[in-house]
Amino acid sequence: MPIIDTSKVVCVVEIAEMLKVEPSAVSNWRKRHPTFPKPVASLRIGDLWAKEDIVKWHRARLAKREAKLRSDLAVLDRLRANA
Repeated sequence: MPIIDTSKVVCVVEIAEMLKVEPSAVSNWRKRHPTFPKPVASLRIGDLWAKEDIVKWHRARLAKREAKLRSDLAVLDRLRANA
């Protein structure tokens, strides 16, 4: 059986702590976001994810949200300019 480096994997509760959300938010992301990383291991006590995969996914998600916000602000600026 392979040995898992516990410093490189996280469970739902640890993901929630890292990202400052409730564990229920992590469960929702798993269901609603097809890009949410797949677990690297499934144990009786729950799934484990590569910490690096979670960090990359969250950074990409934040970048996408920021781009959407910038786009929305640009639209508002154009509307104000034409008012």
